[in-house]
Amino acid sequence: IDQYIDLVLPMCQIAEQVIVYCSGGHCEDSEFTATDLQQLGVPQDKLFIYAAGMRGWNGGANPIAMGDRFDDFEELHSMQQTQETP
Repeated sequence: IDQYIDLVLPMCQIAEQVIVYCSGGHCEDSEFTATDLQQLGVPQDKLFIYAAGMRGWNGGANPIAMGDRFDDFEELHSMQQTQETP
């Protein structure tokens, strides 16, 4: 989370709910990430961990929606700042 925190934290703070998950299996990263977010000020009552991860979600034939993937985080940050400017 360290490399993404500057981008993720503002979105988490204004979100109604934050769902944290891993790829699946016996991964504890989602728990560590939720703890980190809470320590950084995201209220605990907004944080939810989906323990089954993507494998569990896919295994249940649940829908998946994917947005744009940004590998250029500076571009994403710039886009966020543009959206925040009135």
